[in-house]
Amino acid sequence: MEHAYQKHKILVLNGSRKRNAFVNVAEIYKPMSAIARCLQRLHEHLPICGEEIWYEDWKKEIENYDTVILFDGLRGPDIIKYIHRKNPQIRIVIYYVNKFSPNGRNHPRNFRHLPCELWSFDKNDCEEHGMKHSRFCYDDMFANEEILAAYEKGPDPQAEFYDAFFIGVDKNRLKKVIELKKMLEGYQYRTKIVLKKARQQSYKECSLEELEILTEQGVSYAEVVKMIWQTKVIIELEDTGQNGLTLRSLESLFFKKKLITDNSEIRSYAFYQPENIFILGLDKEERLKEFLQSAYQPVADEVVQEYTWERWLDRFYIELENVSTKSDLK
Repeated sequence: MEHAYQKHKILVLNGSRKRNAFVNVAEIYKPMSAIARCLQRLHEHLPICGEEIWYEDWKKEIENYDTVILFDGLRGPDIIKYIHRKNPQIRIVIYYVNKFSPNGRNHPRNFRHLPCELWSFDKNDCEEHGMKHSRFCYDDMFANEEILAAYEKGPDPQAEFYDAFFIGVDKNRLKKVIELKKMLEGYQYRTKIVLKKARQQSYKECSLEELEILTEQGVSYAEVVKMIWQTKVIIELEDTGQNGLTLRSLESLFFKKKLITDNSEIRSYAFYQPENIFILGLDKEERLKEFLQSAYQPVADEVVQEYTWERWLDRFYIELENVSTKSDLK
């Protein structure tokens, strides 16, 4: 199958790890010591040129690409100005795979006046800030050999198996997680809950039950993959104000696991099947027992393929090709 993106030479910065003959990847900035990082931040606030001294070696070949896709980890507009100055014909795309804070340096308003396109995985952000929408992919994760090995290994028959699994950062989700945990365990279902403490938040008045699921330690994604294999159902609890597919939704597709979610918008996606997805706040609790006991219903391969890395890349070009075709017909 020929893909639309294969007609182009693409550089991806600070995001996707996958690459091939048409796509190269790099970090925006060089690895830095703490002192160098302080100097870089000072440089950003001074009216002097030379910002490229902090950039990785991709800057030496930027003229060779016709598209650059930057993820939302960029610190400011300097990178956009630099790329456009070096290659005025290049297409510059900023893709938001995360929510952004109102005062964040990567807020879309800081780039709107520049020669770049703004895209996001989140439908609400697209509507509010005039960005284009494109869901992200999942199999980009497999560019990491350790993650790929954990995925290909599958379940460990010697390890503990549980009915429902949740992992995430406590972004005002602690109460909701505890309520769901109690509900599932009321049906005698075993849960695995890993909730990382949020920064600058006090947990002094937590109950013992809450403290049992809270942790200060991060978990590698390879370990998350192993945990997913050991569960029947993945739990997804969205951030407040978010409207887009999260990693948990995509994991359920690629691992063929059922999903319990509070994302009511998931009904609008082609992979939605009530046999596989239980929506908190919409589905009646009486259905939960049947949902947990029944088997996962396969999703058509062509639907799953829409969430691959190659289809994600294609979407940046298919729209342009459609516009071009319509223009030719006039």
